[in-house]
Amino acid sequence: MKKSLIFISALVLSLTSAYAMTDADLQKAMRAEVAPHLFTIKKPRLFFHWVDASDLTPKGQYDLQLAPNSNQFVDYVTKESNKIVNKRSERDQDLAGPGMYLASDPLISRSYGGEKRYGLIVGKINTKARILPGSYELEFSSSLTSEFEARGCTMGPSVIAILDTADVNCTKIKQLLVGKDASFIDGRLYRWGSDADILPGCVYDSAGDAMIIGKNGASIAFETLVGYNKNLFSEIVGFTHRSSFTSGASLGNSVLSYLKTLDSRGIKNRFTKVNLLSDEQKNDSNIPLMNQTDLESFTKNNIYGCR
Repeated sequence: MKKSLIFISALVLSLTSAYAMTDADLQKAMRAEVAPHLFTIKKPRLFFHWVDASDLTPKGQYDLQLAPNSNQFVDYVTKESNKIVNKRSERDQDLAGPGMYLASDPLISRSYGGEKRYGLIVGKINTKARILPGSYELEFSSSLTSEFEARGCTMGPSVIAILDTADVNCTKIKQLLVGKDASFIDGRLYRWGSDADILPGCVYDSAGDAMIIGKNGASIAFETLVGYNKNLFSEIVGFTHRSSFTSGASLGNSVLSYLKTLDSRGIKNRFTKVNLLSDEQKNDSNIPLMNQTDLESFTKNNIYGCR
């Protein structure tokens, strides 16, 4: 019996000694290497996340009218963003890993919402939010990679690979990096696409909002956002196909007018050609159309990459 206890104690000690760093030291070291690469978006731009109405309303109540400032939209953002702290499913096919995906304009991702019953989340960027460039060029040092391997994580040195991992051991390391509340990194920008250049009043130059320099010294333009924390946004509004103007919802009302005006001018995604709003909203006299000046001003002031 004593021999068994001595053997087990020695085994535990040998496994523990394989870790050169404590969890606290590993977290501190990882953050020290990642922090210099985090950046902020210079202006409080809007980002857009289209879904089906069923993703936002109670089961079976898909035609429920939600005001732009309803709590359901904040709750949705909280739930989707928090996925970054969990183990990723092996079946997850999302390009940029766990989190909430948002496009930098309202056109390019419109096909992700239902045509007749849609949901739309609009988040205004907090200019203090800490954002990671979505480039696989960003790597941890060899000493940290060795520590990962000692802990059973063999994803390699890429920071992005760790954040996107579906491996149990690598997930534990990711959780140390982002923290239980994902407050170390609020989101990440990567390259997927934008239709902002066809919006009225837009002279497109995404580098004007955030320009990342790669290893070779070339600038890299990113325009699509993955949210890890609702603190990424200073304000969150949303809609379904039944939403209309609401008292006290200034940003939400402005976005509805903007989208209705784009629809009235036939401005759509280049490929899907899906209308932005429902027929009910297009015929809703409580949602006014913008004039040309207001339309262009909204684009320049709110759409990422436009100046």
